[in-house]
Formats: sequence, C-alpha cells, structure tokens
Amino acid sequence: MIETSITTLNVDEIMAQSKDEAEKYNIGSAVTAEFELPSQNIFIIKECYDIDDFLQYYDINFLENLYLGILGREPDEQGMQNNLQLLHSGKLTRTEILLSFYLSEEGKANSVTINGLKSNHHKGLLYRIPIIRSLLNFFNMLFTLEKRIKRLEAQMGKLYYQDTILRDVVNQKSDRSASEYLRLQLKTKADLADLHQNI
Repeated sequence: MIETSITTLNVDEIMAQSKDEAEKYNIGSAVTAEFELPSQNIFIIKECYDIDDFLQYYDINFLENLYLGILGREPDEQGMQNNLQLLHSGKLTRTEILLSFYLSEEGKANSVTINGLKSNHHKGLLYRIPIIRSLLNFFNMLFTLEKRIKRLEAQMGKLYYQDTILRDVVNQKSDRSASEYLRLQLKTKADLADLHQNI
C-alpha cells in the first residue's frame, strides 16, 4: 500500500506564516494589532483630575478609582456593593455616581477638583429627555460625519492591507499543498504503473 502525506492548512501555521511575512516587510504591528489585549492603565492619585481620568475605567475598577481619587480611601464593602448595584441596574450612570462621590460630605472634605464634571453631568441630564437626546445625537453625527468617514476609510485601508497579506500567505500554502498533491498523485500513478509491470 502506498502512503501519501498531503499538507493540511491550519490557522496557527497561517498566522505564524503571516507574522513571518509581516516581519519581512516590517509591518508586524499592523498584522498583530488586532490580536493584542489592551493594557490596563494604572490610576494615579492626584489633587486635580479630568473627568476622563475616571470615565476610562469600568465597573469595579471605576468604583475603586472613585474611592481612591475622590474620597482618598479604600472602598468599604457595603458602599461598593450599593454603588455596583446602582451601576449595573442602570439607575445611575457613571457620571452620576462620580458626581455623587464628588458632592458627598467625604468628597467635599477632600476638595478634589474634577474638570468637565458639571458640564458632562448637565449633558447627561439632557440626554435623559428622548427628543433632546435624538436631536443632540443627530447634530453630533452631522458635525462629526467627516471625521468618522476618514476614520472608517483608514480602518478599511488597514483591513484591506492585512487581508492582502493573509491572502498571499494562504495562496502560497495552497499552491504548495496543490503542487505537493499533484507530485504525490504522479508518484502514485508511477508506482501503480511499476506495480502493474511487475505483476
């Protein structure tokens, strides 16, 4: 019996090959960017914050940073659970919870400054009114449309470039597999012909 070994494609080999190809052309970060996890920012305690210093965090990290940054202490279990429940239920937004920390007696005593908090809170209140929210979203979309289109075009270009590289790698693997298959098929036919002559 004649043994044949046909090369099969698998995802790991394709990714390794694409990374090798990307390194050849010095574009390694473009290919692997989609597969890397973002690193978590470290919260820095200070006297003056921008609202985004807090809003870049979510869930438990967000609440822990409020306790540390505004109240100047570690969170207590009961307070953490209450605020987490308010956040998860949607009864309060992150900005509203941040404002409640800021306006609490403990928050006022620490006299921390948070730039953009009040304007963000007022905008949040307006967003709770459906007709105003729709109008604000419409105008926001209208004024940022050009920027969004440029960002989308840049992302499409990047994806097209990555797709081209991956296609080249897959085609090379496919060509090698196909040529290997043809070579084995010809060898098998030759072996069968030899076998028939020997019989």
